[in-house]
Amino acid sequence: MENLNQDQDQNQVVDITPKANKFFGIVKSFFVFFLLIAIIVASFWVSYLLGKRILMPVRKLPGPTIEVTIPEPPAAIAALQEFEEITKEVRIEPAKPRPKIVKKTVKPGEKYTYVEKRYYKVQVGIYVHKSNAIKTAERLEASGFQTYMKKVDQGWRVQVGAYIKESMAQSLQKALKAKGFTASVIFE
Repeated sequence: MENLNQDQDQNQVVDITPKANKFFGIVKSFFVFFLLIAIIVASFWVSYLLGKRILMPVRKLPGPTIEVTIPEPPAAIAALQEFEEITKEVRIEPAKPRPKIVKKTVKPGEKYTYVEKRYYKVQVGIYVHKSNAIKTAERLEASGFQTYMKKVDQGWRVQVGAYIKESMAQSLQKALKAKGFTASVIFE
């Protein structure tokens, strides 16, 4: 019988795990759990940083800068710019509708007179000697104005412009005065 009792003892499982081993098992489970959570969070963080680099453009550092000095414009261009500012002040009126032109028939006994178109001209001066007129014209062209010379009864006329409207001729006269030239507006 003893033998029989021995067999029963062998078949019987005895739970001899102390409570300390259970505590370490629980701590070990929590440690593994937190370790797995940390690995998951770290993998998401790494993928975020990689995606950020791929999707966001790389900012380049500013390269070497080149400094360029812009020279002053020549006198001719500066004069044209000032003239442009002056002409901007002149208001342009809209075109008025023209009345219908009625053709007049010329009878054989009547004389037909041709009416010339007349302009407001900006005259800088009239010179007896052509050389003086040329010098003045060259000074005007150096200041950026386009000049015309015309032979008249009194000598040589130096003219800067011809306009249909008097206001435009007066604005050019002001621009000439600003540059130190005396000019007058004539209607011819």
